[in-house]
Amino acid sequence: FSPEQMVGNWISERAYYRPGMPFPYVSRTGNWADVAHYTQVVWSGTTHVGCAVYPSARWDYLICRYSPPGNIDGRRAA
Repeated sequence: FSPEQMVGNWISERAYYRPGMPFPYVSRTGNWADVAHYTQVVWSGTTHVGCAVYPSARWDYLICRYSPPGNIDGRRAA
């Protein structure tokens, strides 16, 4: 997968997102981890992001750091 495809997979988590709900009650499945990439990407308080691809023998990993980080209990993503 390319980095764009990986981020696209994170964005596709939107299908399970419950808008307007505070974290961690943000997923239609009841499991916040099902939308955690999406909520971090759209987190309104995040102003900076840095990403890198780590290639391993088996998989490529996209690692991103957000500042300030999101997915904070009791707060809304957007």
